[in-house]
Amino acid sequence: MKVGLFVGRFVDVKNLPALLEAFRRVCERNAAAANYRLVLVGSGEQASRLQAQAAAAGLADRVIFPGAFTGQDLWAWYATADFLVLCSSSEAFGAVVNEALLGGCRAMVSTYAGARELIGRDNGKVFDALNAEDFYTTLQQAYASAAPTPAEAFERPSRMPISFTERIEALSRFLLSD
Repeated sequence: MKVGLFVGRFVDVKNLPALLEAFRRVCERNAAAANYRLVLVGSGEQASRLQAQAAAAGLADRVIFPGAFTGQDLWAWYATADFLVLCSSSEAFGAVVNEALLGGCRAMVSTYAGARELIGRDNGKVFDALNAEDFYTTLQQAYASAAPTPAEAFERPSRMPISFTERIEALSRFLLSD
């Protein structure tokens, strides 16, 4: 099973109808898609509309809406997922990207999210979430490459490119320099 994950509020700015459409296209064009799942963790005003969209696309058995979670219950979803998708049309930062990377989860991040600065070649991809073709291609590649290394099978290392300690040390050096 290959699992894509979204975590957040179900509101317009999160661009979730486009995520479901991209997932529909991936499933339609890929023989291996029977093993693909998309989990949308959260809640909000668009919940029933998104569930109806998934059902109308024939994806009710592949798109999972477990509700909103926090703490250890949320971390369990990050541990289960192969990658996170943050597809917002506007996002000041996107703390879920930090959480996913710390949990060892790759992140596919919208160019419209500040957290795109955390993404490098080894921990995910930045894509244009408002470009349907780029969105589809990114999601297709994420599912196609979703395979944990043997070392990750039991415990995944953090994919965060820099630690909090490294940031504080750099800030201290800057403040103490002449």
